[in-house]
Amino acid sequence: MIKWFFLLLFLIFVYHVREVFPPFIVGGIVAYLLNPLVAWLCRKVGWMKPPIAVGVIYFGALFTVIALLVIFGPQLASEFKDIFDQREEMIGSVLNQISTQTPLNFNVPKVTADVMASLENAGRPAEIMHFGGVVSKSLLAILVCLVSSIYLIIDGARVGKFFLRFVPHERRSAVVDLSSRMNLMLSKYVSGQLILIVIMSGVSYFILTCFGIKYALFIGIFCGVMEIIPVLGPLLGIGFATIVGCTQLHFDIIALGIPAALFLARQIEDYIVVPKVIGHAVELHPLAVIFAVLVGEHMAGALGMLIAIPVAASVKLILDSSYPLAPDDQVEPKQHGGALAWLVAKYKGNPLDRKPEPPSSDEIQQEAAADWAHTRNEVTNEKLAEQMIGMQDAEAHEIKEAALIKLEERKQKAAEEKARKAALSEENKMQS
Repeated sequence: MIKWFFLLLFLIFVYHVREVFPPFIVGGIVAYLLNPLVAWLCRKVGWMKPPIAVGVIYFGALFTVIALLVIFGPQLASEFKDIFDQREEMIGSVLNQISTQTPLNFNVPKVTADVMASLENAGRPAEIMHFGGVVSKSLLAILVCLVSSIYLIIDGARVGKFFLRFVPHERRSAVVDLSSRMNLMLSKYVSGQLILIVIMSGVSYFILTCFGIKYALFIGIFCGVMEIIPVLGPLLGIGFATIVGCTQLHFDIIALGIPAALFLARQIEDYIVVPKVIGHAVELHPLAVIFAVLVGEHMAGALGMLIAIPVAASVKLILDSSYPLAPDDQVEPKQHGGALAWLVAKYKGNPLDRKPEPPSSDEIQQEAAADWAHTRNEVTNEKLAEQMIGMQDAEAHEIKEAALIKLEERKQKAAEEKARKAALSEENKMQS
């Protein structure tokens, strides 16, 4: 009962200081991304220690960012400035085309003025916070993020051991196995998302350039970055590209061209690129993804949307490990009928009567990789269990040795006391 009381107090404390956690969470994500690179550098360069490797990586990243800013910075800044300066003309042009090309009829100047008033009110520093406070908080958050990421990379193993001490000995093997599965899932998800951002930024830039849209670089990068927000992010990117495009080309062409091309690219990504890059890393239902993203946005804003999917997938792994499904609970999906099923049965035969196709080479490789990961986890768990048993045996041996030493000391003291009493007795006899 006392344990649950202190746990409740701890959760209340965490809730009250929740605004402090974002820089540390971002630092943990950065450390998680850089840790494999640090380990690789330490393996390749024998004399290089983790602190030196971290310094090399950060200086290399700083140099890369400066180089990218020198190359693309002026163009991005110019495109952003043009979009910001022409925001009123763009909004008016889009509303005017909607009013003239669709059955919708409204007062374009009035609606434009209302939209601009809303944007101006939303952008006032008095309604958000003081600009100096924003800058100082941002700089402090960046500093905390960098420092925490460095310490987490260098002392990551000690942090893991610190939390492992709170797990009972009989459950440590299962916890280590679960953490290894979570690590594999998170590494696939994070690395896959970074690859998808680069791919979709390039594809969006190419599509917008083919349509002759100005500011294609800025809009393409925006569409790529929106990939980190599942389900909702791509829709925001397509919508933004369409709105900007409507101000430059005819409404009919834009309404069918740019959204259709970006949507087609998104479908190719979902069905071809994502299975190869990420695979079934998170294994979450689409409704669960949407719910997790909305909950994350409600609880922690933009950062919550970024970490919602990994957190939800980790919770699912914990639940699957703690409450696994029985064989009777695993229901097979029903076969749906309809016109499509009738056509398939008519021209290709009944799918249920056909023999299953042999697995492809990619499926065989994925299955082999999964088996290897499972075997590696089992070997790691066995080694960890052996180390724990060895540590326990060593501790027991030390305790036994200490007890024997104390026993010998007590025997020696008892013998000395007995000899002293015997000497006193002899001395008394001689005196009498």
